[in-house]
Amino acid sequence: MSIRFLILILIPVILFLGCTKTGENNPTSGIVDNPNIKPAGETHITKTTPKVSDYDKTVPIDSVSSTVNRQTIPSERWDLRATMSKKQFESTKGAELEMQLMRPIYGKIFDLDEDASQVMPHLTGGQQALYFFRKMDESLMEGGIENFFKKPLAEQLVGISKSTELFKSESLDQLSKDAAKHYAISRSLKVDGQQDLKSFYQQFNKEYEKKQEDIYNHLEQYIRNHPDEFIKFTD
Repeated sequence: MSIRFLILILIPVILFLGCTKTGENNPTSGIVDNPNIKPAGETHITKTTPKVSDYDKTVPIDSVSSTVNRQTIPSERWDLRATMSKKQFESTKGAELEMQLMRPIYGKIFDLDEDASQVMPHLTGGQQALYFFRKMDESLMEGGIENFFKKPLAEQLVGISKSTELFKSESLDQLSKDAAKHYAISRSLKVDGQQDLKSFYQQFNKEYEKKQEDIYNHLEQYIRNHPDEFIKFTD
């Protein structure tokens, strides 16, 4: 298990401890957006209604990524970009940088009783792509593609592939499309036929492990090239 994975998997735990403590004295903790007030610059967005009970259950990505302009910055109340200085941004790298960028998003989902559907429409395209990739990567690191296929999020693989195209990673694009194809096949097989996918599981996991670092590099390069999608600079 890599250090990167350990750092990222601890984010929800840290947020749970922090939000539980601060929520007692924070009257705005858990506040839900007034549906009659539309965030500035997002009047074209129609909020989705599915209720989610955990981080893996998310609003259908096709209904989100196709309507959100990645250059649109949410209003201040729903601006879930991380806050840091330019110097801090330059010195923070890899998993630590991703953790800083994901913290406001996971924190808001926690405040809203883990209802991610209320948060997704307010994210920039880059934030959405990072969120969905992080959920997929965590699942793959925990138990490979077979484990991911058991998650509700796997039902949105086609949409996730479209969202993460922002990173311009041929490795990720190829693996995502291959996973979506075989997930559809797995859904059509009976329980006793699942063994037919065993060779695919093994091959996919080997390929993902081999290309993982390249995918991470493309992800970080996108963040470096489009910092305003993820960060509110203090200077």
